[in-house]
Amino acid sequence: MVCKNYSIPCPLTSDFRTIDNTPITSIVVDLCDLGFAVAEVEYRRRDDEGGGWPGTNLDGVEALNALPHVCQEHALHLDLDRVMLVGHSAGGALVLWLGEQELRVNVRLIVAVAPVTDLEDGYRRRLSDEGDAIELYMKCTPDTAEGLREYSKASPIRLLPARRNILLVVGSEDRDVPADMIEKYYQKAAKEKQDSDLLLQIVKIPEADHYDILSRGHLAWKKVKDGIVEIWKACTEL
Repeated sequence: MVCKNYSIPCPLTSDFRTIDNTPITSIVVDLCDLGFAVAEVEYRRRDDEGGGWPGTNLDGVEALNALPHVCQEHALHLDLDRVMLVGHSAGGALVLWLGEQELRVNVRLIVAVAPVTDLEDGYRRRLSDEGDAIELYMKCTPDTAEGLREYSKASPIRLLPARRNILLVVGSEDRDVPADMIEKYYQKAAKEKQDSDLLLQIVKIPEADHYDILSRGHLAWKKVKDGIVEIWKACTEL
């Protein structure tokens, strides 16, 4: 954790929590340079004991709820009333899910970069290299009544209307998480928005793939970073 400013974006990993988090870790330097304190959240991977749904998601809740204690224990003077969550791919789905939970910190903004917004749709489309990442993470399919109930609890699109400000980021050339899935979430979130003060934005990056939008030094990431700065300013002025 790096204490510079009094707000905390929490980068979260990707790819249904089975591999290292190098892509999102690379942007931490830029987030720090913007004046944020950065807490990189760790949790059980899909194949770890108790990992996958719902264990991994609950680890995210526990990590965020531990922030007040961590700040007190290490004398970190951070404003936990101004927290931002940043997640990529499956990590994007996770931060959207976390945004709908009761937490001990005030999450002002969810930044979901190429998020898997609809787990049922993702299962049908067989997202991931082997096509089974969502099924393995959920430990079930949505083809049974019980399985569908679990998918409904975990899938961001099923949790709308949103309770927090959201910035969605999508690359037009993303072959891992289709742009139309994210746009469908955006449209549904906009239609069902109950609080007129909540911010909901989508940034579409032309000619950017799944990893360009989170690659430090890439023009796509610069556009994402600019979008974060703009909406964060608006969020903290509300």
